[in-house]
Amino acid sequence: MKRKGKRFLSLLLALVMIIGMMPGMSMTAYAASYEIVSIDASKVKNSANASGLLSEMEGFVSIPLNEAKGWSAPSGDGKYKRLIYACNGSSVSFAMFKPDGSYFNDSSGFSALISYGDEPVFYYPKQVIVAVTGVSLNKNSTTLTVGASETLTATVGPEDATDKTVKWSVGGTDAGAVKLYSDEACTTEVGTDATETLIVYAKGISAGSATVTATSNADSTKTASCDVTVNAAQTQTEELLTTITATDKEQASYNPENVATVSFSYTSQGYSFYSDSWGWWGYGWTATVTPADGYTITKCIFYDNTDHTATDSEAPFVVETTENDKMPKVNGSYIYQYSSSAGIKRIEVYGYAAPALDPVSYMAWNGTTLVEKTGDDACTDYTVVTADTTTFEDGKWYVVSNSVTVSSRITVTGTVNLILCDGATLTASKGITVNS
Repeated sequence: MKRKGKRFLSLLLALVMIIGMMPGMSMTAYAASYEIVSIDASKVKNSANASGLLSEMEGFVSIPLNEAKGWSAPSGDGKYKRLIYACNGSSVSFAMFKPDGSYFNDSSGFSALISYGDEPVFYYPKQVIVAVTGVSLNKNSTTLTVGASETLTATVGPEDATDKTVKWSVGGTDAGAVKLYSDEACTTEVGTDATETLIVYAKGISAGSATVTATSNADSTKTASCDVTVNAAQTQTEELLTTITATDKEQASYNPENVATVSFSYTSQGYSFYSDSWGWWGYGWTATVTPADGYTITKCIFYDNTDHTATDSEAPFVVETTENDKMPKVNGSYIYQYSSSAGIKRIEVYGYAAPALDPVSYMAWNGTTLVEKTGDDACTDYTVVTADTTTFEDGKWYVVSNSVTVSSRITVTGTVNLILCDGATLTASKGITVNS
């Protein structure tokens, strides 16, 4: 399947990610909108205490003292004004204004509020409800594999809407195919109650199609949805990829070829030999098996010269001897402990070939304008960036297909080509080291 609509950046990866993660960026908090309204003096004086007063002030919202002092109080009636700017049910604070509307003083306490004999007029800030005009998501559709996740971000408009909470839900043909989480590690599920969480992580649970919806808590007619397709994770069948047979010192035949290679290293006093009957043998040498591009090794079985075996099922795949003896070890244990020495005759390499990659189209700069690279020009040789991708090599291509956070420091060598799929993000939590 061909992937379309990708964004392309061909420049140092370091620059790409620095632009996307500048320090000091923050969200802007908006105070609730309000208007100053009057309250009947008898309601204030009959309230008995701050708690009673609070119940009388419908829609009351506290404001900072400096905002209260900046209020333009009505004038011309010859009365002092009291603006109740803070009240939490146990205490009350207010600003006092002269008959000409100018600020006079501020004080606190319910008894102080009603103790003045000048028969003031009382006011308080009342919240103005700003209706929600719409909800949007950063994606209308996305495709995941089972176990992968996608970041969905809801935006509630306008920015100063009174209630910006949303309810998250999953529906559609296969609602169980997707679960929503509040954390990137996908450990805490998001419930169906209204929440201030505007960012969720949609994780593929099983193959199917589901729809994630964010609904305004203030107005259920304002919604936004993302169609999520979850594909089954590709399973790989382990098979014998190649057999490496010792043929000479540090030399081998491969059947088939171009699947894996074996390389040698030595301790300061190490050396190796080859013989037809023993294969590779000697002191202080290490043979390491590595896969060729496009292959993944799952295990190596090492055979000594009498067909005793040892299996290494975790990279790096290594057989070694020490400077003290010539008996090969795998994972620190002898393949077979002889009274003298032994060699390595052959290595069976198991694993699987990587599946063919989907072509990825992208936009590239030709020196004058952006042009789309698609069809035969699309990228087909690339590495899909995951949370474990910490090394970016010179001249290679990398594709970020969803939101990825790399928690270890990234090392970039030379110039790499990075394709960010639409809506994808790449975050380097521990920063980047750039090598020329």
